[in-house]
Amino acid sequence: MTMLERGLVVSINSDDPPYFGGHVDANVAAVQDTFGVDDATLARFARHSFESAFLGDDERERYLAEVDDWLADRFRVGGGAGVISGQTPRAASSR
Repeated sequence: MTMLERGLVVSINSDDPPYFGGHVDANVAAVQDTFGVDDATLARFARHSFESAFLGDDERERYLAEVDDWLADRFRVGGGAGVISGQTPRAASSR
């Protein structure tokens, strides 16, 4: 059983991109390419980032709704297909 399966809160972030590189979108793409995670897992990572962020309830709910909308769109467009390289949840990649 993986840590994620055990309930660990996992999110994908960046750490001082001007010095170390790796903006959030590049880090998401690297995780996607390295581990082959599907869209539902990417959405789970994005949800975790907003659930653990210092945000007000209304703002948090708005971002979580964006993640849910992104995932629903992915399933409508791809028929539930897995990963499309370079595509990330807009809520995660635009913040």
